Amino acid sequence: MLIKLTKEGLLVSKDNVGSSVSSPLTSELQKLSIDIRRKIEEHAVKQLENNISEADLARMDAIIDKMQEHFDKEEFTELTKTDIEFHKYFVGLAGGEDLTNLWYPVVLRMRMNYQRIRNSQTLVDEHRHIVDALRKNDLKLAISSIRKNIK
Repeated sequence: MLIKLTKEGLLVSKDNVGSSVSSPLTSELQKLSIDIRRKIEEHAVKQLENNISEADLARMDAIIDKMQEHFDKEEFTELTKTDIEFHKYFVGLAGGEDLTNLWYPVVLRMRMNYQRIRNSQTLVDEHRHIVDALRKNDLKLAISSIRKNIK
């Protein structure tokens, strides 16, 4: 487990000292992480253009519904996990395990500086816009929606 957390960037391991929790990213590195994540997710959207099933879109809708439920119940840890589940799902659809393995550590480190969204409608709407754009096969709108969501 320690090796996995170290690979994900959540722990720092030092020889003859042990492991400790990584520090949150500096502002500069947080901005870089956001840029990297956006590029990966924009790539994913491009791969899904005209190549996503109604069942996949329905699964994404169901994940968004779970996000709303967690927010309504003030289950913010679960909300964060479900937000990650949404993005991981469509990144995985687009690029399988290889793309997911590039994306996942970036997201985990970014989440250390995560600012909780206070308006559930904003959170839900941003994700619904992504799905709606994918449903319409509107690449430009999908990319714009991704950029608005990843902050």
